[in-house]
Amino acid sequence: MRPKKRLSQVFLIAPAVARLIAEAVPLKGKRVLEVGAGRGILTRELAERAA
Repeated sequence: MRPKKRLSQVFLIAPAVARLIAEAVPLKGKRVLEVGAGRGILTRELAERAA
């Protein structure tokens, strides 16, 4: 998957950064809607913490 410049897309590819983002938000027991999940790296981190 390649980012589209016309849509100003940027994909998160660093697992360590995704982990830091997910750790910064209290998610336990909450529902999360991630819009534009890209490659799913952040999605995985959020799902693990929200479960």
